[in-house]
Amino acid sequence: MKKDSSVELLRVFASLMVIACHIKFGHWEGNVLDPSRTLWACIVSDGVGIFFMITGFFAFSGKKPYKDQVKKLFMSVILPSACLMIASHFFNYRGDIDIIYSLKEVLYAFLTWGDHMSLYPHLWYIFEYIKCFFAIPLLKLACKEEHRKVRYGLIALGLITVIFQGINYYKPPKFGYWASYPVSVITYAMIHMLIGYEIYLRRDKLKGNPRTLILGLVLAIAGNALRFFCIMGSGIDFFLQWHSVPGYICTIGYGLLFLSINLKSIRLQKTIGWLGGMTFGVYLLHWMAIIMLHKYQSNFMIKISLLNAPARPLLELVYIIFYSIFIFIVSLIGTAICTYACKGIKLVFSRLKKSKN
Repeated sequence: MKKDSSVELLRVFASLMVIACHIKFGHWEGNVLDPSRTLWACIVSDGVGIFFMITGFFAFSGKKPYKDQVKKLFMSVILPSACLMIASHFFNYRGDIDIIYSLKEVLYAFLTWGDHMSLYPHLWYIFEYIKCFFAIPLLKLACKEEHRKVRYGLIALGLITVIFQGINYYKPPKFGYWASYPVSVITYAMIHMLIGYEIYLRRDKLKGNPRTLILGLVLAIAGNALRFFCIMGSGIDFFLQWHSVPGYICTIGYGLLFLSINLKSIRLQKTIGWLGGMTFGVYLLHWMAIIMLHKYQSNFMIKISLLNAPARPLLELVYIIFYSIFIFIVSLIGTAICTYACKGIKLVFSRLKKSKN
């Protein structure tokens, strides 16, 4: 399948968002919310939601046998994640944490579906993705044209759950909390996937459409504004979550915004396609890069100087943008090295096998 450059660009954007979410400043100063830091936190909160939406672009339209998909899941997702967990010990925790403890963390992470991951907190996404993967055959039935009403119903019930949950957090009714959880029959990630499927069905109408671009931009701004005012009004961080009402609004906005982009340059399309293909590796490695750089205090003095600097909000934004790009590049280099090393090893073994035959 030919890569869609607008989707690959969206992957890169989501990767930068995830990194920015992990390196941003804390938005609480004691018991008081810092408005500018809260705003930056709002803007970078939707990377994971975008990734689940992108999964929905392609998850229900493939014709590859499910057995082959399971094999690909193990080789391209589960095995690299397990290797990363083990490698993280030697790069990040050697001398601080016992190797046996690290190996137990790896085992517990897989046995508890990501609930026990103190050393590798960002990998919860992998386990959520695996849950969604095993639900794909059932969800795929709802993605048939004759079952579109079922699909719309699943999305509607999911969004009703999200709305009730937002009400519970922002201003619970006087009679108590809304019993919202039994309403939805699919997870938050699956709602993103089905919404992504609906959006991508209309990709030909969205591509190069300026109205789509404007609508996506308006939704992204409106979602972040709603998120900001909900947090400032309630003092609750739940609205930063990718599965909150503002999270869904922003994710849909970003999807429309990027799918409306029509890149004409072949060279640019190839570059974006290559970068997009590396984003999963960047996701895996960025946490290791952040921990390593924090360990050697490479960005500690930057943060200290920003704390006392005048016009701090602007400097904080500059810090978030450039440090996220730096972490992305470091992780990209690591991903490229691992990718091409694996391809080289595979080529050597295939040639050895041929020579024996």
